[in-house]
Amino acid sequence: MRSVENIAEELFDKIRSRVANIKLGDENGAVTTNPTQARFFEFQFKHRDLPIGAVTISLNEEGILQVTFLTVWLKMRIAAQRMLGMDF
Repeated sequence: MRSVENIAEELFDKIRSRVANIKLGDENGAVTTNPTQARFFEFQFKHRDLPIGAVTISLNEEGILQVTFLTVWLKMRIAAQRMLGMDF
């Protein structure tokens, strides 16, 4: 079984390959700059350079991920883009 530290570092690397600014937090919620200590990853999601909203990924000690985002805001954004004829 892989350690939660290895999972955290791999998750950070995958997010970082697509997103420039990531906020990291440790298991106590304190800000950290060390990806292996990170248990919370927060970033702004964009689609085709359009801001969609904040995404938070939490990682518990068992290696289970929880992804949180604003679905209502996302649904409104998709509807607005469709009305304007933008491909989402």
